[in-house]
Amino acid sequence: MAAHDPDEVGQPSAMGKMGNVEKVMEKWAADLVDRVFRPKRESVEVVSTLRRECDDNIMILGRGRTLVPNAFTVALPQKSHRELGSHAPQLGPVLAAKVRDHAASHSYVFAGPVTVTLEPDPTVDPGGYRIQSSIVPARPGPRMTAG
Repeated sequence: MAAHDPDEVGQPSAMGKMGNVEKVMEKWAADLVDRVFRPKRESVEVVSTLRRECDDNIMILGRGRTLVPNAFTVALPQKSHRELGSHAPQLGPVLAAKVRDHAASHSYVFAGPVTVTLEPDPTVDPGGYRIQSSIVPARPGPRMTAG
């Protein structure tokens, strides 16, 4: 008798479990953004604005190579940022994943890792936000020398 294979029909695979965790994280992040940006903004609009930052700031490097921003700062009203509390650092990677998905669908390239940082800003109106983007090259790793 063969050993039980966890990838058999009816049993979730490791990849399936990871996909479920990712879906739960995305829903959690969307719910959190909805709470913070309500009533003026919806989470979908924040993601759309991040995508538009890519589309509006492309730099064509050559045939098939289109560079887009990879560092994003979402400026929030201080009250909204406080409401996010300790969740703000967790929300950034979820939003960055949305940017990477958008870039992949358009064959965009990045100069370095994609980051989304949420920061308080007293000049942003309640219920609003402002997004700034830039191209930040990847840091070179330590050089190895033969010795």
